[in-house]
Amino acid sequence: MMWIDGVLYSAILSQSAPVFGIPMEGQLIFIDTPEKKGVEKSVYLRTATLSEDHLIDGVPCRARYSIEFFPAAAPHLGKGQPAKAVLGRLKQCNSSADFELAGNSYQAGAQVTLDPFGGIEESVLAADQDVDGHWCQKGSKVNWTGKRATQFTLARDETIGGIACKAGSEVGLAPTDGHVISAVLAHDQELNEMPCRGGEQVEFDYGDPTHPLTDC
Repeated sequence: MMWIDGVLYSAILSQSAPVFGIPMEGQLIFIDTPEKKGVEKSVYLRTATLSEDHLIDGVPCRARYSIEFFPAAAPHLGKGQPAKAVLGRLKQCNSSADFELAGNSYQAGAQVTLDPFGGIEESVLAADQDVDGHWCQKGSKVNWTGKRATQFTLARDETIGGIACKAGSEVGLAPTDGHVISAVLAHDQELNEMPCRGGEQVEFDYGDPTHPLTDC
């Protein structure tokens, strides 16, 4: 174990044991959050390894893989009391089974990254399905920014914002307004008064709010 100023920062379990009700093994890493006005200093579990498959925050997580958690605030303990170890929301794990979250199904054996509110940030789709209004391909990675899917692979040709995008290709969307910032064209077409060839990658300027075409 490693202690600093009376606070536990690291421990190695000699055998599988429940920690915060979750079966864990090996090394546990704790991180402290500095005390701020109106917020208690706390020590939260940052990373650990599961000793057996376990459901955490709606995600079936795989044994023998590392899991990571978000920071969490400690309950008010009173001035001068030692920081209390707490557990935040799940941030990352490897899935042990197919699962559903917020209307989409995700694949077993893939890395799952969540946002601080419990939504998917990145994972792999378990079937062809509708993802934020786009028909996406089984086994492909999808990225979310908030409630908008911003990177995905199409299962069929689809026109997005007037741009004909090719099935089996990855599409990138601007998280702010959903404008296409990268795609492979399904056929020859004119974009921003420029003739572009089907089957080729096109890119738009993400930093410019008008998203001008930069490459085709």
